[in-house]
Amino acid sequence: MTAGRDWERLSDFVISWRERLGLERGDLAERMKMDAKTVQRIENSQSVRATSLAALERGLGWKPGSARTVLGGGDPTPIDEPEEEPEVSLDDLRATAESAIKLGQEMLEKLDQLERQERRRAM
Repeated sequence: MTAGRDWERLSDFVISWRERLGLERGDLAERMKMDAKTVQRIENSQSVRATSLAALERGLGWKPGSARTVLGGGDPTPIDEPEEEPEVSLDDLRATAESAIKLGQEMLEKLDQLERQERRRAM
């Protein structure tokens, strides 16, 4: 069991997430592969073992360690939470590619000019 943690806070999060997922206590217990009494203990702000917290995380779709984070005052992290990637539209990609092509062409033209100058000097 974990001492000195905010079990009431965890209880509030669990009830909220369970309801958001449309689950009854028994449904969550089934997803956790644990007894419904374990869910009841958690929702009644009673402490549970670390193995029960890990099962709770799986049942709610939280990343490992999220239950302890909630107990410590933080927020859980959903497993399916997308990594923050900048949104890039096709138009942005096209504009970037066109700019790169234009720059490449300008560089080739500059190289041609330099080669011509070098040939003139060599004569």
